[in-house]
Amino acid sequence: MVSRPWWRARDAAKIVPLVRRVDRRGIGSLAGQVDLSGDRDSPETNDRFADDFGIPT
Repeated sequence: MVSRPWWRARDAAKIVPLVRRVDRRGIGSLAGQVDLSGDRDSPETNDRFADDFGIPT
């Protein structure tokens, strides 16, 4: 086996195209599918996030 310098190495990584299952490029592509209303900013929700990150409330 011939030793090559690291900058001439071959087959180090295989580049493959990204195949998307869903095309979501445009603004509003999830319109009507995501519900951000309700208690998303309630004190209970904020307390749960604070507990998860170790922030005293």
